[in-house]
Amino acid sequence: MAYRVHGHGKLSIVLCQIIMMEVLNKENSRILFLSKTVTLQKEEKWAGFEEDSCYMLKMCGGMPLAIIVAAGLLLARKSEALAELKMVGESIYSLKEYSPSEGLTKILQMSYADLSLPMKSCFLYLSVFPENYTINKHCLILLWEAEGFLERIDKEWSWLTGKRYFNELISRRLIQPVFTFEDDEPMGCTIHGVILDFIRSLSREENFTMTAAELNSGPFPCDTIRRFSLDCGNEDEADTLSTSSVHLSSMRSLIHLRAAGKLDPPVIGGFMDIFPFKLMRVLHLEVASNLQNHHLHGIGGLVLLRYLMLGVSGITRLPQDMGELERLETLDLSSSQHITLPASIVKLQKLTHVRLIQDAAGIWEMPELEVASGICAGSSSSFAKVVELLRKSQRLRMLGLTLTSASIPTEIDLLSFIDEVVKSKLQSLSLNCACYGDDATTLLVDSWEKVTASLGKIFEPQRFQLSIDGSCQYLVRVPPNMGSLATLTHLSIRLDVIESEGFLVLGSLTNLILLNLSAIDCPERRRSVIRKGMFPCLKVFSFRNEHSWMGLEFKGGAMPQLQRLERTFVVRTRWNQEYPDIGIEHLTCLIKVYATINCNRAKVSEVEAAEATIIAQLSKIATEPVLYFRRSGYMLQSQVSEGTSLRHIKDDDDQIWEDEGQHSIPVPSKSKLSQTRKDDDKHSVFSKKVVFQNAQK
Repeated sequence: MAYRVHGHGKLSIVLCQIIMMEVLNKENSRILFLSKTVTLQKEEKWAGFEEDSCYMLKMCGGMPLAIIVAAGLLLARKSEALAELKMVGESIYSLKEYSPSEGLTKILQMSYADLSLPMKSCFLYLSVFPENYTINKHCLILLWEAEGFLERIDKEWSWLTGKRYFNELISRRLIQPVFTFEDDEPMGCTIHGVILDFIRSLSREENFTMTAAELNSGPFPCDTIRRFSLDCGNEDEADTLSTSSVHLSSMRSLIHLRAAGKLDPPVIGGFMDIFPFKLMRVLHLEVASNLQNHHLHGIGGLVLLRYLMLGVSGITRLPQDMGELERLETLDLSSSQHITLPASIVKLQKLTHVRLIQDAAGIWEMPELEVASGICAGSSSSFAKVVELLRKSQRLRMLGLTLTSASIPTEIDLLSFIDEVVKSKLQSLSLNCACYGDDATTLLVDSWEKVTASLGKIFEPQRFQLSIDGSCQYLVRVPPNMGSLATLTHLSIRLDVIESEGFLVLGSLTNLILLNLSAIDCPERRRSVIRKGMFPCLKVFSFRNEHSWMGLEFKGGAMPQLQRLERTFVVRTRWNQEYPDIGIEHLTCLIKVYATINCNRAKVSEVEAAEATIIAQLSKIATEPVLYFRRSGYMLQSQVSEGTSLRHIKDDDDQIWEDEGQHSIPVPSKSKLSQTRKDDDKHSVFSKKVVFQNAQK
């Protein structure tokens, strides 16, 4: 290992650490393998599982990645007879002694061969993304659909098919999920570098995709390119399109990723003018800051285009010939603000998926619309069109609306809207109430209660999300009748003050899976008690208290399914020198805890004492959760600059993902306590990870 150490006061900070991975010995390999196949071991027909799976384990050669993928393969094939599985393992291992790398390759080949034909295409498609790139799940599923990879079963909604494929790739350990505190499900995924190399080797054999890096590395075996991707965050790839002489007229997909600092506007403009792209189905321009309005002139000539994504760019309006894209099914402008849609947008009658962050009246006239998310109902007329769409549509399954304080619907409009929602076939509803105060929130909750009571029917979607963004004005309290939103599954709410009564109301939401709760202060000098029966389905809980250290007391049976917990603690404002959160050992399903310590004007000894107390509390939990510390603010000694809150968390014990730039902070998995500090010109971030090992001992 190589270290460079820089000291600040009492803190010894590791700035750079290189970890050389070694293969696991036989015992540790067995432990890792069994930990990934717990569900199989519980089934009676797998009584001899540990003994009979040793052949596949030997193939892994102690390589952790091979062991994990092999476990995923066994989990996927658990319906097969154990005797058949044993025979497969014996036949493979009897061929010859595999080296660890050869064993890993063989296991990946087995995993790939075990995929269905549609899933093989979805898996190979991952080769268009660069290494260390977080792939957004929603975008990926829409891309799969546009490419025609999703096979519907019994008229299954295509989104559910794509989601099923995505989850299966996770369960097979072929992709790694990435979580945020905005959702209980993965927001996306990353791909291990070794697995990505394997995918690309398969892709090259079948001429499935081509990246700019591959094009630059040497001659390509085929002149015809079907799917082409550029990582323009990579300087070596940015100029590929302008310098390459490869024939692109048969290209079906162009995936343009990351910043486009090296991609000059004439190149993109040349694309639109020079190449008719008669076979183009997918145009994904994630970040193209130099792209201007005139570069899209002639886009109507892409008559087969099914998917169009425009990210951050200089475009302010779409051209009128957009209406000529008669086959367009997906329009994603969710990363672009203030783009004016043309009147011809109403001609896109096959549009099924729309993602915007603006008011778009013409969108509501699409008869095939299945997904409409992020759309701002910024006027009474547009809100009325939403109601009309709900009344007429038999296909709409996912609806995401932003309601602003500047255009709060009247009670009559709200009653009409909620009435149609309850009667609809929606499977997902997301309401983002921006800058809503107490009056607007109370009106929304009261209207919901009136409609459900009068209809004698409740709204039962798979997902019901409500975000009350009090960035302009925080709510004074939780509406006492909020329990009328009985099927609410995801709630984000900002309060001026949080009291015990508020927790009682929120705890009565029996279907709540995720709760993001922010409060400025807490006037009570006592803990709020989370009692048995409260939050029975909650899996993700984030509680941020900005100016006080409010403790929670968890009784036995409270939050019985909680897996991820995020807490902020303000060291200097604790009362009676007590540290919060007792009874945390009752959270028996807890897996990960993210603790942000506000150190502002606190002594180093106080911060360390607070952290030690939290560690002691969590060490009582049988599940041995992983604890991530975050310090923010300025201590009186050994100042630590304020850091941003954790956003993207990779489901991998060895990395923490930050939101800005998606920088990873490696943490050694074998050490019980590790810490990292990363410096730049103005700010530094202090992060520390604690892994509880044999906590009960």
